[in-house]
Amino acid sequence: MAQQMNRRLSTTLIGSVAGLLLAGAAQADISYSIKVSEKDFQNTAKVAELHKRIRRTAAEVCPSYFVSRGLAEVQQCRRDVEADLVSRIDHPVLTAYVNGERAAFFASADD
Repeated sequence: MAQQMNRRLSTTLIGSVAGLLLAGAAQADISYSIKVSEKDFQNTAKVAELHKRIRRTAAEVCPSYFVSRGLAEVQQCRRDVEADLVSRIDHPVLTAYVNGERAAFFASADD
């Protein structure tokens, strides 16, 4: 997918988290999307902003604590959505950033 992003300025990623329990035992599919462009990978600050957008998307699509069965469920949903988006974007710089390997990719890019 990283190669496709090089050919297109922007792409929309759509994912789905199935099986979240909302308001008791109701099952739901949650859809989400995020726009990504090559500019999002130019330097550490831009990757950090992309990661913040991913986390914000996860927070927006997951049920709130009051709707879900508990805080642990909300946190797991957010982790799942974030991991799914990072995986779908499939860019080594973003993956390294999320895994805490920031210096390896940006040592020369940020100079």
